[in-house]
Amino acid sequence: MKFNLVVAVVLSIACVVIVGQHTTALSDEFSWRLMLLVLCLIAAVAIFGWRIRVRHQEPAVFVAVTYLSLGAVVAVAEAASGDYTRAIIIAVTAPIIPGFVVGDPRTRRWVNRIAGYSSDSPKIGHE
Repeated sequence: MKFNLVVAVVLSIACVVIVGQHTTALSDEFSWRLMLLVLCLIAAVAIFGWRIRVRHQEPAVFVAVTYLSLGAVVAVAEAASGDYTRAIIIAVTAPIIPGFVVGDPRTRRWVNRIAGYSSDSPKIGHE
């Protein structure tokens, strides 16, 4: 689905940009923080590949899982860069949006309608 592809690309780029900013800030020194940030970049690319493989998933579920997965990578990157407050805020608030997108039937139908997904009964998981 094109919608899911766009979601995966946009969220992955945002994640890589955020992690990349922290990586370039620490590039002068070789430390465990830099290595963790490089691992976060690798994780973001791996998550992108995984989400592309399952792009035929229901759009609302796809958005929720992609957002939550990449949000976790950003939270780890923030903690690795030393911004523990932002990492905690991301870790605590990140599940709210995916939970709302999938948990609220009206929002779920709206996301699916915007994506052009036609199904009488919403499916959870892979198709």
